[in-house]
Amino acid sequence: IGVLVGALYKAVQAVGGLKNAWEIFKLIVVTRWNEIKLAFFTGVYWVIDLVDKLKLCWQKAGTAIANFMGDMKVAVLTILQNLINGAIDIINDFIGLLNKIPGVNIEAIEHVSFATTAAAENEAAKQSRAEDLAAYEQELADAKAGRDVHLASLQDEVDDSASALRAAIEQGRSEAAANSASEQTAAAGIGADTS
Repeated sequence: IGVLVGALYKAVQAVGGLKNAWEIFKLIVVTRWNEIKLAFFTGVYWVIDLVDKLKLCWQKAGTAIANFMGDMKVAVLTILQNLINGAIDIINDFIGLLNKIPGVNIEAIEHVSFATTAAAENEAAKQSRAEDLAAYEQELADAKAGRDVHLASLQDEVDDSASALRAAIEQGRSEAAANSASEQTAAAGIGADTS
């Protein structure tokens, strides 16, 4: 206990006294607390960024699957439309032959366009999905940027408190050196008076 008290006394005297030692202790606590906050939020934000990346991957996969299914539907409908319109062309050719008979007037059958409509709807849906995906991606990027700004501010707090700690230690050491010099001068005076 005596050695510990002696070491504590020497440490307090090395930084210029009890007042300076207390200020340095407070700055050490603040600096360590800022470092703990920075480490905690770095870990938490790393996990959040990872989860956001996974969510974005799922969103991209879902959009790609929806686009593929829509394109496949349009392709099938286009094949059917072409088959039906081909059959309508054959029927219209037959109607044209029948209309050559005097007194016969049959109207031609119009082509169907359900695949064309489906293709337009699919393109609009793809565009909407692309815009939604881009908005979601931007939302995640903005959130990550906000987290990065917070981490940068925490790092600034750590740097500022560490700088204040270094300055306080240097000031304490210089005060301790000045106190030591004045004590040596006073001791020298006592020695001269005593002799």
